[in-house]
Amino acid sequence: MRSSLKTTGRRRGIVLIIVLVLVAMVALAGFGFLADMSTEYEATKIENDRIQSTQVMASAETLMVLLAEQQRQPTSDHFEQRSAFFSEDEKYQGRILQRARKDGEQRPTVSVEAEGDIAVQDNQWRFSILRTLPDRPTQTDLIFAQDVGDEYAEPLQFGMQNESAKLNLWQVREMERAVYGSGYRALMALPGMTTPIADAILDWSDDNDQPRNHGVEKEHYERLKPPIRPRNDIPQSIEELLFVHEVTRELFYGLTPEQRDSVEEGTPTAWADLLTVHSAERNVDPWGQRRRNLNDGGHDRLQELEQHLSGFVSQELASFIVLARTFGLTHHDPADKVATLSELTPDDVPEPGPHLHHLHSLADLIDARVPLGLAEDFADGRRTIVESPLRSDDLESLRQFEALEERVTTKWEEVLRGGVNINEASEPVLRAVIGDPGITARIIQERETVPKHEQSSVLWLLRRRVMDGHRFRSIYRQITTGGDVYTGHIIVYRRTGGPFRIRKVTVDAANLPARRVNWVDLTEQGLPVSLIDLEQRMERR
Repeated sequence: MRSSLKTTGRRRGIVLIIVLVLVAMVALAGFGFLADMSTEYEATKIENDRIQSTQVMASAETLMVLLAEQQRQPTSDHFEQRSAFFSEDEKYQGRILQRARKDGEQRPTVSVEAEGDIAVQDNQWRFSILRTLPDRPTQTDLIFAQDVGDEYAEPLQFGMQNESAKLNLWQVREMERAVYGSGYRALMALPGMTTPIADAILDWSDDNDQPRNHGVEKEHYERLKPPIRPRNDIPQSIEELLFVHEVTRELFYGLTPEQRDSVEEGTPTAWADLLTVHSAERNVDPWGQRRRNLNDGGHDRLQELEQHLSGFVSQELASFIVLARTFGLTHHDPADKVATLSELTPDDVPEPGPHLHHLHSLADLIDARVPLGLAEDFADGRRTIVESPLRSDDLESLRQFEALEERVTTKWEEVLRGGVNINEASEPVLRAVIGDPGITARIIQERETVPKHEQSSVLWLLRRRVMDGHRFRSIYRQITTGGDVYTGHIIVYRRTGGPFRIRKVTVDAANLPARRVNWVDLTEQGLPVSLIDLEQRMERR
């Protein structure tokens, strides 16, 4: 009997232990399941944030396209609209992306806990667009810092950068084709450029396999591991230069903060900020209409051309342009008799030849002369030379040149590539195009005092006596004051933290409809600016 009771007690104890083990296993399984669900929940939140940040980036790019396309809307004051547009930070700073709401749905209220002047408990997605990223070290502890210190006090530049402020590699190739060595000299004006690299860039961009004196062609690139096929054309993106022989990341992107600390002298500007392959502008007037080409048509359309021109310039200038198309232009000192249009007689004007002359540039009309026929066509052996009404030493006459620039052109292209904006280009870029350091310094000095309405035309170079007429004519086709391609650095973020995205985007509004033509993701490089910097200027308004 006692043995039976002992056995029953042992069994009950074993059952109790088994139940406890099972309860523990179930509890552990429950905790494991809960941990897995928490992990899955966090992973879902992270993936949801990633998708949302990607969509916000897409929205920011769409806004960039819209803003770039609006630059050439018809206006009575084209340049003032462009300047005012780019000075409004609110178009680019702290833009909030709102969730689409159904009809009748009220906007949700957001609980905001203020800390100083900045609301930190705000979970809405935002984005800002910067012209260039600030040159600051990446430090996570600065992201929410209130006091960023003097070394980070440089103001941010919100907005988009005009790609025409950079040197276009297409323009460099065209300069080299026109005058051998001119494209090479333009590249050598860039900081840190060497003869082998300049020749290698020109070899990469030309359409042949013959290497320059210090350059390389496909034989060199085919020996690399892995081998590379050179473009033999203009690069599709400026980042493609990293494949070119001897082009380093330090030259292209610039030195890191740590590398700059070890450099005694000034740090050269990164080539990524000086070079482009996208700069272009529409060949249209301020009202969005295609400019009339002075070279369009034959003899039968010259009278129509003269009537069209006389609508916005003097009759004298209109007649001179027709004579230039008929007999050609020269800038040499005349050995024949010189006359003005008012002094001409019917006997001074011979019969025109079968072909009209091509005007290469509007600037060729300044200080120009039209020789009427050949000397042997006249009894006294002296032909008449007609002087242009446009004189580089007569500022009043140059007012008509601005009207010509707005309304007419000498180029057939609907989109003009590669012009360098003299109002925005940096010193190395201007020196690359102009070639004269003294004139470059004068341009940088004078443009700070040039009124906005004068900056709409490159003519201020003559008005301010920055250069003479000969130099002006020689560079006129390489310079501009416009540009319809823009680059911006988009930063997507939330005040409460979470994932952020940084992307460098280039938008082409020269070819309509406007579209994104290049982008580089810079997120992995880290956030180079605190969120306080992105928000503080907006909060003060």
